[in-house]
Amino acid sequence: FIGSWNLSTAMSMFVPNEVVLPFLEATGYPFVAFTALSFFLFAFSHYTEKDHIGIKVTGPLLVIPVLTTIFSLLYPFTGFFLTFTGKTLYIPYRQPETIYGTWFYIHSYYSYALVLIGSALLLIKSLQKATRNRFMYILMAIISVTYCVQNVLATFTSGFNAMFSTRILHFLLLNIFFWTTFLD
Repeated sequence: FIGSWNLSTAMSMFVPNEVVLPFLEATGYPFVAFTALSFFLFAFSHYTEKDHIGIKVTGPLLVIPVLTTIFSLLYPFTGFFLTFTGKTLYIPYRQPETIYGTWFYIHSYYSYALVLIGSALLLIKSLQKATRNRFMYILMAIISVTYCVQNVLATFTSGFNAMFSTRILHFLLLNIFFWTTFLD
């Protein structure tokens, strides 16, 4: 999911037609929602040492990402998630000016909570005696919390832009996921 999220961002930089930008922006949000959920499920499965997480856990957790997907794809018909003003901003890359709706904030709080709780689970797991890959768990948690802080600042405050570092943090997380999984 994180790779698809980055791909949708990259496409918005390279597509020459600015009319397509709102569509690309809106189609990236399902990947954001499912990336946060995937991270939490990864952390939860490593924390509990379970290979399979049942529908009793995943079912309720899927509600907000599924609704986020629906609302983000219905953006032309409702302003509940996003509304685009028709202006294009360059901060630092080209993106449509966006007005966030109520569901955007619900989605954001939920996604940040999943990532922060997942990070806490990884830190707790790293403190247990029999934990292999302790350093990887700590590094994942630090990068994820750093990402959350910088993304909250970039999204909800003016004057703070960290999109380039977002891509670096995503790249680091992907590598750590790979090596943690490979080394286990």
